[in-house]
Amino acid sequence: MGTWNSLTPDRADKLERALNSSNAGGALVQNVIDKALQYNANDTEPGVWATIPHFPATGDRASVPRRTPGTTGGAWVADTDSATEETGTDAITEFVYKTALTKGQVTRALARKSRSWGDALGSELIAKGEDFTGLLEDGAINGNTAGNANQPNGFLTLVQATASQIVAVTSGSAGDSLTADDMDAAISKVRGRSKRGDLRFYCSEVGRRKINTLGASLQQFNDTVEIDGGFRVRSWDGIPIVSTSEMRDDYTFNGTKITGFSGATTTAILLLNTKYARIDDLSPISAEMLARTTTQNDSFEMYWDGAPVLPNSYGGAVIVGISAA
Repeated sequence: MGTWNSLTPDRADKLERALNSSNAGGALVQNVIDKALQYNANDTEPGVWATIPHFPATGDRASVPRRTPGTTGGAWVADTDSATEETGTDAITEFVYKTALTKGQVTRALARKSRSWGDALGSELIAKGEDFTGLLEDGAINGNTAGNANQPNGFLTLVQATASQIVAVTSGSAGDSLTADDMDAAISKVRGRSKRGDLRFYCSEVGRRKINTLGASLQQFNDTVEIDGGFRVRSWDGIPIVSTSEMRDDYTFNGTKITGFSGATTTAILLLNTKYARIDDLSPISAEMLARTTTQNDSFEMYWDGAPVLPNSYGGAVIVGISAA
């Protein structure tokens, strides 16, 4: 780069005038626009959606036979006694597939202003996909057909359907502190718990802090383990702790279970065995362009069909009534 002395008198004069103008050289300033589109929304962490196994599905529902055992597994008897018949009972549990749908568009003006129509469409599809995944994550956890007939039951609803799988830290509606006994009680309720690597704790950031604080109070190391996808997360007794943006901190708790999904001050921790919990994909997340009806925009729809499925009612447990304060 040349020095001031190397400039011709004419160029030096023009540069001096520009630098001494009222806008302090503004004419020489080049605005720089960040090439990365910033997604102006809170981060979505699809913990359940990303770490529970997905399976292709057919039909309009998953029909799962469940067996309820007899009163006891048998009895100790004398060598001349007769056996007592205690046959278990079988019943079908159904998980009806539901549809999630959204729509987006790329306007003609936006496409002209972008580097290309494909670039504008790609950016909108990526952003819309993140919005949509947040909806699916919420449905996978908090879905409640009783409250919205178009929504599938999420794992929180499915686990709470079996009263024995609920661990309430207190009987007070305001909630209370999480204890090691609560964690142990939840683990002891889940089938297949001996294989810790198949289990997952799902919680909010508040819930994860509660677990970490509890571990520190017991002088436990915050160990990390690797889960599917190569992610390393913290663990409790060898069980991965996965945070999700859709596990809430304002659940309504009635002293026994969660009865509302907002309006209060408690959080929950969900424990699932990935061998007994799955998400059925009747239609995987897909996007299709719609027929054009105007020159103003190109529209697309994004959809998913399926349902969370808990084949074994003892495949999960939930700790409820944890104070989020």
